[in-house]
Amino acid sequence: MLKRNRFLNLVLAVLVALFLQGCATTGPVTTAVKQKDIEKLKTLIKGGENVNERDVYGDTPLIYAASSGDVDIVRFLIESGAAVNEQKNDGSTALMVAARAGNESVVTDLLKSGANVNLRVKAGGTGAGALTMAAFNYNRKIMSMLIDAGADVNQNDEYGRTALWFAAAKGDLQMVKTLVGLGADYNVKALGYSAADMAKHFDNREVLIFLLKKGAR
Repeated sequence: MLKRNRFLNLVLAVLVALFLQGCATTGPVTTAVKQKDIEKLKTLIKGGENVNERDVYGDTPLIYAASSGDVDIVRFLIESGAAVNEQKNDGSTALMVAARAGNESVVTDLLKSGANVNLRVKAGGTGAGALTMAAFNYNRKIMSMLIDAGADVNQNDEYGRTALWFAAAKGDLQMVKTLVGLGADYNVKALGYSAADMAKHFDNREVLIFLLKKGAR
């Protein structure tokens, strides 16, 4: 019993230490962003606090704001010199998290500010980018915005899934045509299935017929 109690106390101590570490590495600017306190944020930046501070996970204030969709804070941070292409520890950027969360206005502002549409997360060097993140939750508007901004249409996630793969599964014929027209590889397989396989599986006949006429296998 004594050994068990010591073990539990040790586990508790480690958890508390990790919690305190996480708290300690959240800087004042990030804290203000999390609280959505733009006036406090302005005071901090005016006072010389680092607009690009990072927490223990590598998140910056801009990445937090992009994820939450607070457009006013995103704009203020950018105007204050926030690095739009800063990558957190896993490789994610503000554009990626905004695309994943479906924050269209934030995506617009980031693209206008020079966000790189083709950066990728670091999962084996072949992780997802903003386009595949938008495609995963199937936000068609953001997908179109990223494509118009020059996103690689053959960008894939760590499972090999591409925007075309998701569009075929969704049955979005117009998006499928757009992607194929821009050079999307319709024969690439992800999880053992091609875009045509996904169209067939979900009974998206128009998409399937289009892909087969293009020579999809």
